[in-house]
Amino acid sequence: MPTRRGFLKTGVPSVVGIGTIGSLSGCFQLPAVGSGDGPAFTKWLHTPGEFDDDLEHSGVDVIKPARVISNDDLFSDNVVERVDGMFDDQLAPTGLDTGALDWLAATNVTTVLSGSYDESTVNATLENNDFEEESEVGGYTVFADVIEEQAFAVGSDAIVRGEWVSESATALDVTKEALAVRNGDEPRYTEKRDTMDVLLGALDDGFQISAATFSAYQGDDAEVGWFEDSVGKGFSQSLSGDTSTFKHVAVYEDEGAVDTDDLEEWYEAVEESGGEFATLDDVDCFSSGRTAILEGTVDPSDFGLF
Repeated sequence: MPTRRGFLKTGVPSVVGIGTIGSLSGCFQLPAVGSGDGPAFTKWLHTPGEFDDDLEHSGVDVIKPARVISNDDLFSDNVVERVDGMFDDQLAPTGLDTGALDWLAATNVTTVLSGSYDESTVNATLENNDFEEESEVGGYTVFADVIEEQAFAVGSDAIVRGEWVSESATALDVTKEALAVRNGDEPRYTEKRDTMDVLLGALDDGFQISAATFSAYQGDDAEVGWFEDSVGKGFSQSLSGDTSTFKHVAVYEDEGAVDTDDLEEWYEAVEESGGEFATLDDVDCFSSGRTAILEGTVDPSDFGLF
C-alpha cells in the first residue's frame, strides 16, 4: 500500500510539540474562519472521515517558506537550509522549488501550495514526469500517475496534491474532493467542526501554524501538554519587528471547562527542563471564551524548525 512520504506530519501528534520557526507576517489574529474571511488555506480543509469512516478528527500544518528564505538574517542557518529544501523531493514532479512557495498547508491526505509559478510550465513538467491529464475541474487541470498513488490539480492560484488512501479513495479521488471543498460544493472542516473554527480564530496568522482537534481528553497529563476536557490544540508564531510572538492555544468543550492552571503547569515543566519554553520572555497565560492561551516573545533565531 502506498504510504505518505516526507510531508509535514499532521493531526494531534503534530501539535504536541512546541518548536517553531518565526513569522514575518504582522502579529494579528486569524479572522473567524467560519465566516469565510479566513486565510486562503482554510477553504481547502476537508471534513475528517471523508476518506476514512473511522477518522473523526484531523489537523492542518501551515508553513510559508518564502518568508523565511527572503529574510534569512533573522533565522539560524540551520532553519533556513531546512526550509529551503524541505519539500523539494515531494515537489519534484511539478518542477517547483520550496523557495518559490508563499504558503503550504498539509492535512493527513492533501497538500495545498501557493506561490510564484507558471501554470503551463507546471502542467508540461507533470506530463514529462509521466503524469496523465485526467480532467478540468473548476479551472484546475487534474493529473494523476499511472497507479493513482499521487495526483495534482494545477490552477492559477494554487496547486493541490492528493495521496492514495485506499482502493475506494485513490489520489485522484482525494484531489477532486479537495477541489469540491475549495469550490464550496462540499463542507469544509471549519463548517463541520466548530472546534477547528474556534482554534484557528484564536491563533495568529503567523509564519507557521499547526492546529488539530480531537475527542475530549480525559486524564491529568498537564505536564506533557494534555489537558482534561480539551478538544483541540495548536500553535502559531508571528513576527513584529525583530521579535517573534509564540502562541499556544487549547480549546475546551465549553467555557466552564477552561483551565489556565494546566497551561501554566505545562509551561513551568518545559521551562524547568530546559526545553523550548526556556527561550520565551514576557510569558502570559490567559483565557478567552472556550480557549486557554499561552503567549510569549522570543528571538526568532532561538527557535528551531518543528
